[in-house]
Amino acid sequence: MGLPEYNPYQFVPFPTKVPRAPLGRFMGHDRVSSLPLLSGKLVCQLNVRTSVLAIARDDRQPTKLPASSLRGMLRSVAEIVGQGCGSFIGKDGLSWEDKKPGRTFRTTGEYPDPTEHVSCSEYGGNPAILERFEQQEGPRSVDWSRMVLCRPCAMFGFAHKQACWRGRIQVGDGTLVRGEFGEPRLRQGPPLRMDGPRPHHLPHYFEPPWEPPEDESLDYEGGVMLGRKVYRHNRSQRKVEVENMRLWELPGDLGGRESSVGRFEVCYENLSGLELGLLLYVLDLKRGASQLDHRYGYGKPAGYGSVRILPQDKIAVESPNRYRGFDSLPLARMRSTPDEFKQLFFAERPATDADWQAFEKWMQMPLSEQEFRYPTRQEMSDAWRCEE
Repeated sequence: MGLPEYNPYQFVPFPTKVPRAPLGRFMGHDRVSSLPLLSGKLVCQLNVRTSVLAIARDDRQPTKLPASSLRGMLRSVAEIVGQGCGSFIGKDGLSWEDKKPGRTFRTTGEYPDPTEHVSCSEYGGNPAILERFEQQEGPRSVDWSRMVLCRPCAMFGFAHKQACWRGRIQVGDGTLVRGEFGEPRLRQGPPLRMDGPRPHHLPHYFEPPWEPPEDESLDYEGGVMLGRKVYRHNRSQRKVEVENMRLWELPGDLGGRESSVGRFEVCYENLSGLELGLLLYVLDLKRGASQLDHRYGYGKPAGYGSVRILPQDKIAVESPNRYRGFDSLPLARMRSTPDEFKQLFFAERPATDADWQAFEKWMQMPLSEQEFRYPTRQEMSDAWRCEE
């Protein structure tokens, strides 16, 4: 049993296995010892399918797509398709604090397999390495070569307190090639509330058994978490209201108007062929006849922010002559095609597992407009009870 299909978001189950490996040879900038690895740049076009919303605390018009939000969009997908750990889900120990005026809800839960899905900071010998780093006096350094990380953490970066691994992928700001942010279009109907995650609504986030707290306590205990949250696509957008913020809209193309187009670059360093295949899929979300779309920006529950990324067909990699003279080109064209690298990734990533099937189901653009709404807690409880 999952959430009703009219809910704006759904959950992709956690993977059965979380592949991890020591950073080891993937570290540093030494290309001599990293010859089997790949470094280079991808130039990407971003097509806006449904309008993108941005919020601002002042009246300044947004002029770009921030690199941090583009990177976050890519990483969230990489954690699903790359079978990542649970490092960015709640706090340590799978807990949340949901602060409301005068109240703070505290919620705890558990993974389906705590030993497998645990954050990389809590996996194997990593806690001991991080503890030694915290206890160092004076200049401190982490022995990153011995850290065992999942693919998304190894590629996009890892952070635990003061210990930070920057990763091997850098994303630049997106420039607008066509279109610009303007005043939001007028839309009819009641607005959809834009709340932050509310895990204390236990039926929305956890499998039973769970019970609401007693004696008006604000400490909630969930069961097993349903998975990673993804927002569904919608061909129509609802009205959105937000307090103390100004909304800006970048128009999309599903309403019969000319779409906005952005452009950004992704630089990668010391990736294996399999990892480059994962990165290429994370960008375009295309596998055979299956074509999915990303979600980006504010207002995703209301249908905003469906975008499609089109990486260049040719892959730019560092030239083998980069150190032989000042006249050599820094980048060369790779003969291998993106699909060949994707095949390396999918040879090890089962596309028949339950998590992959759910991901492809929930990330497809629907053929018709849907009316999304949040179910009440009573509807959720009734649905769970019928399932039993």
